[in-house]
Amino acid sequence: MFLECKEVIKIYTDASNKVRTPALRGIDLNVKEGSLLTIIGSSGSGKSTFINLIGGHDRPSSGEIFFQGDLINKYTEKQISAYRRNNIGFLYQMPERNLLWSLNVQQNVLLPMKLSDKYGFREQKKRTRELLDRVGLSHRKDHRPDQLSGGEARRVGLAVALANDPEILLADEPTGELDSETTLHIIEYIKELNRDLGKTIIVVTHDPKFASMSDKTLKIQDGKFAGLYDNGTQIEHSESREFTYVDKYGTLTIPEKFRKIARIDEYIQFRIENGKLVLDPVNSDQES
Repeated sequence: MFLECKEVIKIYTDASNKVRTPALRGIDLNVKEGSLLTIIGSSGSGKSTFINLIGGHDRPSSGEIFFQGDLINKYTEKQISAYRRNNIGFLYQMPERNLLWSLNVQQNVLLPMKLSDKYGFREQKKRTRELLDRVGLSHRKDHRPDQLSGGEARRVGLAVALANDPEILLADEPTGELDSETTLHIIEYIKELNRDLGKTIIVVTHDPKFASMSDKTLKIQDGKFAGLYDNGTQIEHSESREFTYVDKYGTLTIPEKFRKIARIDEYIQFRIENGKLVLDPVNSDQES
């Protein structure tokens, strides 16, 4: 398996009062090479924690993360640094985390290659031109980031994230604070990168527009995968079918909107009807 997570848990401890807060509560996930995965969740759902663990910026409290068969959460600091440098590209919500304002567009894309020594000087120049062509910004190569629009800055950020030809591109809220039209353009760029370059891309976002970006979109809630959007050929998010995620223990999460419609309180009863599993709500009074 290209990328695999097994029972990944992350707990943060407040140094002042020792209060422990779980950010991830047992994540199981297999990601195939070259796939495009979208994870949608609200603020505090655990989505940013998840890609920080995948990207080697943090380590899980328990569980295992494998990359091409290697257990990355047991890497030494030197190994994890090499893993990030050679295998991971990051696209952050705020452009200033991807770009240096004192450098122009071309210099920003060149910088990661210069720091890694992965390419010779001529190849660095050639790759920079190719990446800027791909994101449609060759004509802006001499401009600084503060001279770009928000959408252009995100596209330069994509080029920077891809500079060292990473195995995985991780995007954390890549369209935050952008208007709807620009958001759709960024989504199209990400889809093209996945299709044309075969890059494995994981996007975490709160924006439901991304549900139409990939065939399978996971929903994360309270540190666990709580649902799956299966889009098929549908385009609009509202037309998607929603599924729930079932882990290897058989634990499932019923989306809140369905719990309200079915008036599910604390308990449910299972039965088989015409070969299908039916869930009947059982309120507390009935259970007692």
